[in-house]
Amino acid sequence: MPTITSVSIAPDPIFSNSVLTCTATTFDADQTLSPTFGWTIGTSQFSGPTLDLEPIGLPAQTQVTCTATVE
Repeated sequence: MPTITSVSIAPDPIFSNSVLTCTATTFDADQTLSPTFGWTIGTSQFSGPTLDLEPIGLPAQTQVTCTATVE
């Protein structure tokens, strides 16, 4: 059964002009997994392993979430 054991966002700290990278550690005894990534900022959704914050105009203290999935 595919499992995600951890998800992380770099760099830390994040600035309004940062390019974020989401990584995930995965495990499956039977196959090599390739996670897919989604980002959430407020009500906005983005996809892919990286997210450039500069064109978004991110206000300070805004929550950024990365979600990884495997199938």
